[in-house]
Amino acid sequence: MVFTPWSIINLTDYYLISKDRFDIPAFYDLKGRYGKWNWRALVAYGVGVVVQIPFLAQSFYTGPMVEKLGGADISWIVGIVVTFLLYFFMLRNRSVAPSETIYPDVEALDAQRSRG
Repeated sequence: MVFTPWSIINLTDYYLISKDRFDIPAFYDLKGRYGKWNWRALVAYGVGVVVQIPFLAQSFYTGPMVEKLGGADISWIVGIVVTFLLYFFMLRNRSVAPSETIYPDVEALDAQRSRG
């Protein structure tokens, strides 16, 4: 229930939003292109988890929609669809991806390691 929305956010971002282009050094820079938090991803994640609850069929909880579906647990399908649609439409025009992947400067990192 909690992994499905996060997986869909990552896959959607990788294939449809960023299109396999990342600024890898910026992942570690809080003031970089990605910033501290992606609030849109967090909202999509939260909504994706919550919308699954009525469709969840587990030993500790059975949602109200499960009986209407003949006992089927389709929470994961609902989580995939809702999370994907919400995340994709919130971020489709807001990508911060570079035009091509930016890799760390390995030589500078090696020089820094040898000094310290």
